[in-house]
Amino acid sequence: MVCFLENYGPEKFSETFLGNFDTPEAIWNHEMRRFLIEKIALHISEFSPRLFSNTHALYQYCPIPKIQFPQLEHELFCNIYYLRNLCDTARFPDWPIKNQV
Repeated sequence: MVCFLENYGPEKFSETFLGNFDTPEAIWNHEMRRFLIEKIALHISEFSPRLFSNTHALYQYCPIPKIQFPQLEHELFCNIYYLRNLCDTARFPDWPIKNQV
């Protein structure tokens, strides 16, 4: 999703983030979105109550652990493409490839 944001900008990213996609450039659905929201909520769970009681509370930065999506466990991601979908010429016969090597 970060690659998608960098390549397409905030409007297309928002559309993708809120939708369900299974393309060479985006594998994303409501289950993955819910999973991400839960992981972020868990990460900031100690800060959230403090923010409700003090809107000027400062967040002590702590990097979020890597989030691994079960749906992407067996996917091979290269550059900006999920290779299984990119090689699926039945579903994506003429998918444009940027910066061909």
